[in-house]
Amino acid sequence: MKYEFYIAKTHLKSRGGVFKRVIAWISIVGICIGVAALVIVMSVMNGLHIDLRDKILKATPDIMVLKFHNEPIDNYTALQKKIEETPGVTKASPYIFTKTIIKGNKNRMDGIMVRGELELPDVENNIIWGEYNTGKNGIVLGKNLADILGVFIRDTVTLYGFPYTKSLRLFNLKAKNFIVRGIFDIGLYDFNSSLAYTSLPLLQDLFLFGDRVTGIEVEIDNIDNADKIAKSIEKNIGYPYYVTSWKELNTNLFEALALEKFTMFVLLTLVIVVAAFNIVATLLMTVIGKTREIGILLSIGASPSSIRKIFILQGLIMGIIGTSMGVVIGWTACKLLSKYQFIKIPADIYNISTLPVSMQLTDFLIVSVATICISLLASLYPAWRASRLEPVEAIRYE
Repeated sequence: MKYEFYIAKTHLKSRGGVFKRVIAWISIVGICIGVAALVIVMSVMNGLHIDLRDKILKATPDIMVLKFHNEPIDNYTALQKKIEETPGVTKASPYIFTKTIIKGNKNRMDGIMVRGELELPDVENNIIWGEYNTGKNGIVLGKNLADILGVFIRDTVTLYGFPYTKSLRLFNLKAKNFIVRGIFDIGLYDFNSSLAYTSLPLLQDLFLFGDRVTGIEVEIDNIDNADKIAKSIEKNIGYPYYVTSWKELNTNLFEALALEKFTMFVLLTLVIVVAAFNIVATLLMTVIGKTREIGILLSIGASPSSIRKIFILQGLIMGIIGTSMGVVIGWTACKLLSKYQFIKIPADIYNISTLPVSMQLTDFLIVSVATICISLLASLYPAWRASRLEPVEAIRYE
């Protein structure tokens, strides 16, 4: 063990008076609180991000392949096979997704987005009443949409739509009755109040699509690579198709969440900066209190750089202790929040009943490294002051 580290450790352990010891521990506790608050908040922000992403992906395909000008896709079977050949794609399915008008009980009407599927969508796992059954004119509605229309399971609703024909006249408006088979709750009001599911053939018949669809939905093996895979698909299929991913559709939302997370990081880092000023005060008091000892070290051959190392190491030790305590407390708090969910929030306002938590190693590393760097910077000025002492002057007045 080098003597600089030994002396730095001894300074922290020595009895320099109650006041000095309290100031030192205030510095360490301040860093601990700042680090714990940072990792907890960042983990909660990660949890909210993932929770929102999962809810959006229940009603939004990973990747969508559409035709320019929203033209229907004719030979979609060949296009589907070509898409499935792209690396990273696990499945491609045709669908119809279009606007229409729906009428419920007591002539209650609303404009909605209706989706026609060949296969069971992810929303099947979010049915709260009834079942996902679109056979025999069956339809599945969002919870809030059912409330708006005043309907429930086995009630009849009517869908209206202009058939896709060259001549678009009012008398071309078609109507078709559907039976409510299920009601879902995704957890997002926008989807719950404006989205309905039925079978692909029923919508093809209502809009006179024939054997055509509005798009191909694509499932991929890694949703984080959605943009990259979308570009590969677009390159493979070419014009007149374009490809968009769930990330592209929700860019503004997730950029806002990322900005909020960064803002919280900056604001809570100020707590650590305040604690770092306590480190400066602690080390300056140590320099004043240990002036005689510093003079003796310099007189027996210690270099100014060695004196600087002693006080820099002292500041680093305080920063590392505070950071370690903060990381342990933050990790423990996140684990408890995740397991016992003891913080409850109004689900009708925030669409979640408890705080979601997702701990990421990178967040813990960034917070730890940033805190230790701040502690290092805080120790530079006191270390410089100590190294500037003249040995004779330091001993003369002690």
